[in-house]
Amino acid sequence: MELNGGSRVLDVCLVALAAFILAELAILIRKTRTLPLRRLGSSRSGLATVLGTLIFVGIIFTCVIPLFLYVNTVNSYYEKRVTEMRQFDQEREMEELEVYAYPNDTNTALNVYIRNRCALQVEVMRVWVNDTIYDETGLSDLPLVLSGVSDYDIQGIEISFGFYDVWVMTERGNLFASFTNTIHIENETYWEPSAYNFAIHIFITKAGQYDITVTSDFGYIQHLEGVKAAPTAYRMIAVPKPGMYNVTVVGSSKTWHFDCGVSWTYPHAQVVVQ
Repeated sequence: MELNGGSRVLDVCLVALAAFILAELAILIRKTRTLPLRRLGSSRSGLATVLGTLIFVGIIFTCVIPLFLYVNTVNSYYEKRVTEMRQFDQEREMEELEVYAYPNDTNTALNVYIRNRCALQVEVMRVWVNDTIYDETGLSDLPLVLSGVSDYDIQGIEISFGFYDVWVMTERGNLFASFTNTIHIENETYWEPSAYNFAIHIFITKAGQYDITVTSDFGYIQHLEGVKAAPTAYRMIAVPKPGMYNVTVVGSSKTWHFDCGVSWTYPHAQVVVQ
């Protein structure tokens, strides 16, 4: 916290106080010198009163005014932080990315096409491919800065045959899933997206071991035991149909509960444990 402005004002006040006290003392000294000796004793009570007043004024300047300046500066700093957090939350709500993951010509690597559909500048920090997280150490394209209404194609994420889900995470903390999830790569010549498979994506960002349980009102239950996050983990749990699901994540010292809605419009739900 910076108090430079308040310090300058305080310095001015102290200089003014010192000048005021010196001026009053000079006046008293002149008056004392001009008094006859017989009246000098009688003037001591008046001198004490004036000196007491000066001391009181000094206390006011040195204690109350600095406290007022400090409180005013703290309030200004608080209001600034509140404004910054409101702006951050608003910008986070405004973020909108379109993500399309697809394999290359030989189905040996994934490309991730990202389009920024909002007017804000968006910074992509991480790319999730199933349990693997890629950041600046794994992909030279990251962090990826997208200006308003622009796009970029990240290429060359090595894979093998199987099923893949791709998510991207922004600097503001938003997660965006690929519209082609879950991608099924069967061989070197055939792959297909499964955009309307229903699934719950669970991201764990704290190191540890967890038990995950997914249940629903219509009797569906899925349990994963001993999921290790070192330091992060990702799991996708397929669910049979649209509806509300309850996700329970049990860690060594804490339990998380989430309610997730899956629909035809939004076939994928996300949960972040942090």
